[in-house]
Amino acid sequence: MGDEVEARAQCVCDHLHRPDHPDWKLTDAKVRSTENRTVPGGELRQREAEIDRKDLVENREKGACGDVHGGIDNPKSTAWDGIGAAYWNQGYDGGPSPEECDLYLRGVGAGDPVLLVGASTVRLALATVERGAVLTVADFSSVQLSQLGQLLHCRAEYVLADVTRSGALAAEAFRVVLADRLINRFTIPEMAAALGVLSGTLRAGGELRLSYRLGLYDRDHAVLAEARRRGDLAAVYDEQTSDIDYGGVRTWLGTVLPPHGAIPIEVLVQFYSSRGREHRLRQGELDVLVQQVAASRGLELSLVQHRLPNRERDYILRVTRLV
Repeated sequence: MGDEVEARAQCVCDHLHRPDHPDWKLTDAKVRSTENRTVPGGELRQREAEIDRKDLVENREKGACGDVHGGIDNPKSTAWDGIGAAYWNQGYDGGPSPEECDLYLRGVGAGDPVLLVGASTVRLALATVERGAVLTVADFSSVQLSQLGQLLHCRAEYVLADVTRSGALAAEAFRVVLADRLINRFTIPEMAAALGVLSGTLRAGGELRLSYRLGLYDRDHAVLAEARRRGDLAAVYDEQTSDIDYGGVRTWLGTVLPPHGAIPIEVLVQFYSSRGREHRLRQGELDVLVQQVAASRGLELSLVQHRLPNRERDYILRVTRLV
């Protein structure tokens, strides 16, 4: 992560200790703590976190940790469990930038109930609690949640939930819901399901703020070029639907993936090849999806879009629940 996040983090505690939330327990785990300190001269001394986690005990009762269906069975969650905190503590900055955090949090103040979907979005989580908002973080990766909890301590609630499943989150509970490029991880049906769940968590007057990218990622271009050269294009990309799945080219994926900080290439290959099928959005598709979700659920929603600063194909979509 960037210096801003590292400077804010005073330490990663030895275990997830939440006495006010007894249903959330990290047991039978060895955690070697990491300290991030600002030292004289403004330099940063850091010992990277190394977490040897043997077991995360999930309470299966309805409502505990948001696991209302007795477990997360979405296979995509294994990719995020596998990469864990390496996504943000080994020199890779997946965003959002400080400027983007300001856009996300415009108008958010102390005491506002805010839902952040995506525990890997550490910079945005930190920025939210710094504003004094009452933060709930939801994710379908128990590892991502536990490792963010070690960083934030008791400054947030943590909910194990798959937002592509109906009933995953409490209805009409939040004034603001945030999701940074979450929608790009899904297929079209998953996007529609997630939009329905997330819009349903909004109070009247509440706002869903999500960013997304149009078209292919830079890494997609490199992977697809190599796939064409090898005659493997159909194994990774569906040109009719604009869906991509790196799992079909796992054997040579590591030869073309760009560096992600200090994350080992074998970890990256496992991560990307386990993420499953993802849709690459075309112009106007997301607007249509939101309108379809509103119509199917009887919601009155308004949409506003802004291009993110210094990003040609990245946008933030603001969806307000009017009634």
